[in-house]
Amino acid sequence: NSRGMPEITPGRRGPQGTWNKGFRTGNTFIHVLRREIDHNRDNGTSLPAISVKQGDRNDRCHEVEILGNCKIVYRPHKPNKSQAGGARLWIETEPDVEIIRKYFRDTELDKNQPQGSS
Repeated sequence: NSRGMPEITPGRRGPQGTWNKGFRTGNTFIHVLRREIDHNRDNGTSLPAISVKQGDRNDRCHEVEILGNCKIVYRPHKPNKSQAGGARLWIETEPDVEIIRKYFRDTELDKNQPQGSS
């Protein structure tokens, strides 16, 4: 076809075929979750405090590596309603920029604390 996608004819049996229908066109938004940071501090937990929104997908993680151009946006009078409560500060990337999400186990977080702190 004109988009270079293979032509698939539906079968009579088995599961429906799935195919990547196209490329993402929306930007990626990275939010720092202040409430999670406060919760971790008050309760001694290490819940992920970074939210990465790509389309309908929303992942939470401990660290994000951005492999391309990005911008930090601060809009105090026009919050981003895609986040609960409306984020006023976020990082935004283009759809084709690769985002690497990293998650830590509790034991890894304990090793990264400065010596003498509890």
